[in-house]
Amino acid sequence: MVRFVLKGLCALALLGVAFLVGLMLMDRVVMPRVVGHGNEVIVPDVTEKRIEDAQRLLEEAGLRLVHDAELYSSVVPDGYIISQKPQAYARVKRGRRIRVVLSKGSERLTVPDVMTGISLRQAEILLKSSGFEMGSISYQFSDEVQKGVVLSQSPSPGETAPRGTLVAMTVSSGPVTGVATVPDVIGLSVESAVVELEEAGLEVGAIEYVEREDLLPETVVEQSLQPGTEAERGTAVDLTVTE
Repeated sequence: MVRFVLKGLCALALLGVAFLVGLMLMDRVVMPRVVGHGNEVIVPDVTEKRIEDAQRLLEEAGLRLVHDAELYSSVVPDGYIISQKPQAYARVKRGRRIRVVLSKGSERLTVPDVMTGISLRQAEILLKSSGFEMGSISYQFSDEVQKGVVLSQSPSPGETAPRGTLVAMTVSSGPVTGVATVPDVIGLSVESAVVELEEAGLEVGAIEYVEREDLLPETVVEQSLQPGTEAERGTAVDLTVTE
């Protein structure tokens, strides 16, 4: 009888211990995970959105926007979000701070003056060092400005423009009078041939198109004046070009 009672007491004690262990697990492991999971939210994607819209989206998700920094961007407009941390769609605790980098738009720089009697090569170096790139180049006769010197530019000196803007230039071909040496433009594209001829002090005349399957379209195959010969400055050179 005593042995039976002892066995019963032991069983009750084991049940009590198991119950206590279960309560501890529930209190310290299971419930925190359940509560914690319910307190998590998904971070919305606020990149490339206006900062006001980004703040509204984050607040609706139970998160806080922190303006971390501002950077120039040629892709993201001024006042829009470039990046965020944590990243979009991450799972975070409600109330978490989301740090964002705001765009200041394209950096605007002052266009330098390349019409100061410098050569075309010097003008290109000056533009690059100032944050700009060489744009299209055209040539024009001038009795006042020596050959190879920039006559005009667009944008104009002193204007502000985004970094990397192409600056187009008109370059002097020198006076219209005198003799020019005809360059060899066969094999060049029409665009390159025009530049070569104008730079030499000549003009492009009539352009005739022919079919040639062995060459790329817009390739010069004939010119009316032989390369190396001399002609009066301003003389028109006719071209035959592939279709």
